[in-house]
Amino acid sequence: MAVTTLQGSSVPFTISTDAGTTYKTLVCNKTWGFTGDTQFTEEESDCGTHIALGAAKGSFDFEGIYNTTPESTEVSGETLLGLWLNKTSFLIKVQYPTSGSPGGDMYIQGSAYLTNFKVNKQTANLISFTGTVKMDGTIDITA
Repeated sequence: MAVTTLQGSSVPFTISTDAGTTYKTLVCNKTWGFTGDTQFTEEESDCGTHIALGAAKGSFDFEGIYNTTPESTEVSGETLLGLWLNKTSFLIKVQYPTSGSPGGDMYIQGSAYLTNFKVNKQTANLISFTGTVKMDGTIDITA
């Protein structure tokens, strides 16, 4: 059996603020994680337990280093702060591979809002940021 593993550095966390024309990577990204959640109701009857499923929901948590001079292909902490403050909708995408047949092995994309943003300072450490992105509407998992 062949095993293909994905290296974390090979799957960038990207954001588009121009309706998908360009995607930029999160500056100095340390971690990101996706959580898929489905609301449900559960009822019991003489026939057993029954579950009704609601809509699929998705969110990302991320962490990065606050870099004040990002490359033009990167989203800075300052940009993220503006997205949060202005309640701006944007597109989010993670995919692997990023070229060739993009997203053939991993693909999650959709519209989103930054619902939580935190800047962290510790003496003798770099300033970092963390945030939570809530996906809005349909979550696309096919490249």
